Amino acid sequence: MSDEEDHPQYIKVAELAAELGRSGASFNRALKKQGIDLIRFTDERNSPYYISVENAEKVRETINNPLIHRNADIDSLPRNPGVYLVEVPTYENGRRFKVGWSDDIQDRFASYRTVLPDLRVLRFWPTAYKHLERTALMVAERNGRRIHTELFDFQNPETALENLDALFRLVGIEPRLPTADEGLPVEDMTTDDLDEDDTEA
Repeated sequence: MSDEEDHPQYIKVAELAAELGRSGASFNRALKKQGIDLIRFTDERNSPYYISVENAEKVRETINNPLIHRNADIDSLPRNPGVYLVEVPTYENGRRFKVGWSDDIQDRFASYRTVLPDLRVLRFWPTAYKHLERTALMVAERNGRRIHTELFDFQNPETALENLDALFRLVGIEPRLPTADEGLPVEDMTTDDLDEDDTEA
């Protein structure tokens, strides 16, 4: 008899991760970070982890329900995921903007800060839906020139930001700036700031 048959109130963590489109190792860490017990039914080294059906349903609800993403404090999610827009400093004339997604925004910006201390965080859209990054990249490309995979030159940064905000509001995600106590390199930008021309004639 299989473990599933012996313990019908539990499901494999790997199966839940695959269902939700997550990688196994990082998903395990995220669950443990939230205090969710991972259980093995044998002492074998490579035996699979299980979690209770009740906890699995809570994880599904948190990740799959955009209303929860919109209303919950971001730190209550299994991780701290989202799409972000930053202005990347350049030594050339012009301005560069990066659109990206991370499953842990604090870790991502901590890494950026070590090599780009002047990075300006313009917006953060909290969501565990990584596919929204692809949609955001499409919107960004319609508003400017793609320089690299996630790097853009916007002809009108103010309009680009407004269009990106509108995209996320369509799915119930309110745009925001990360707060200073999240340890991110935040600059409280307004759209007027974005529209200033810093380039030399």
